[in-house]
Amino acid sequence: MDVVLHFVAGGHLKISWAMAGLIEGLELSRDDFPLKNLPYLDVSSSPNWARFMGNELKEARVLWHPANEGVPDSIWWMGFTFSSGVSFSVVLGELRDGIADYQPDSLLVIFDELRDFEFRKRMSQYWP
Repeated sequence: MDVVLHFVAGGHLKISWAMAGLIEGLELSRDDFPLKNLPYLDVSSSPNWARFMGNELKEARVLWHPANEGVPDSIWWMGFTFSSGVSFSVVLGELRDGIADYQPDSLLVIFDELRDFEFRKRMSQYWP
């Protein structure tokens, strides 16, 4: 699964899970992949995504973690903030009993800022 963001002004970003040897994390691709060959689900009218429509991306941030011993750190969290102040994050994770939990080969989108903060705080005990 990938998360692909399309921008009104043109261009798109693709966030994917990637692995190279023992290095695994989130990978960001920009405008260098064929969109027409990607299977997709249009979520632009869903309540969680609709509030981002028409907003300009103002900030993108990343957090790194040591995926495995002896290899370079990789990105496990990406946060995006938009002109209206709304934000979401894409993380290596999944929902377990309704709670975001780290899962190194799955993507989870978190729309709630408090849940995102709690998730990052919980993970910081492993990766300061």
